Amino acid sequence: MVLSPSRLGQLGGEPGVPAPVRRRRAPASYERFDITRRADAEPTVLLLLIGVAVTELAVWGRRQHVAAGRRAGYLGGIYATAEAVAAGGSPSAVITELSDRLVRLLSLRSCQFQHGVAGLGNPPRLQRNGHVVAGHRAWDGEAEGLPRDRETKLLVESGGILQGRFQLTPPPTPGPPWSSGSSPSRW
Repeated sequence: MVLSPSRLGQLGGEPGVPAPVRRRRAPASYERFDITRRADAEPTVLLLLIGVAVTELAVWGRRQHVAAGRRAGYLGGIYATAEAVAAGGSPSAVITELSDRLVRLLSLRSCQFQHGVAGLGNPPRLQRNGHVVAGHRAWDGEAEGLPRDRETKLLVESGGILQGRFQLTPPPTPGPPWSSGSSPSRW
């Protein structure tokens, strides 16, 4: 069968273009965005709310992932140190390992251990709960980092008896430890 241009026109095609290649036009309502009635507004608002909810869930999930990585880094460091102590490692090797971990974790300039000294005066102290007390002031370690004007002390006790202290020398740049790119997950 031979199709002539007039025959194509009768079949709804364009002259010279085979029927399967024809371009279909979308209905006019799909080519524009109009909210002219209540029925148009409701799906638009619902799509917007769903988009906001999905974005918030994604941000929350990312924060949880970062926090989980940080906790895993803390626990990994504690576990590795406990293994070194349990394996009968020398106290000086364990202290050196802990000092190195504290330097990396808190982005310190240095960390040194002193046996059996409590310190004179009222130096800033890093408490067991992670808070820093500087003099009579509770220091906001999360927002401000460690005090910059002097070393912070971390007391080490065993059975309620003071064994020594770590002297934490803060980094030269102000801010919390994580502002300099440190990540506890790199333990």
